[in-house]
Amino acid sequence: MTGMILYLHFGDPQPDPAYRRLLDMVGEFTPVAQALPPDAALADVSGSTRYFDRDAAGLAALIRMRAAALHGLDVTVGIGPNPLLARL
Repeated sequence: MTGMILYLHFGDPQPDPAYRRLLDMVGEFTPVAQALPPDAALADVSGSTRYFDRDAAGLAALIRMRAAALHGLDVTVGIGPNPLLARL
């Protein structure tokens, strides 16, 4: 099984409380997340795909919907087997 990394870009830099809420939301999908303040995060969803019965693209869509509904943000998501490729 290869790892799948999501690079989540939250748009404009977020104030600290809003950024923490976004990271908490990402934490609902995977405990393996890295903050990239002030406007991005990396999330390893390798184990989450089976738990949520979705592929990485499906999880990305779910995270985007939740961010739009709860925080009013249009999150862009890159997907790749490592952080470098996910950022492209």
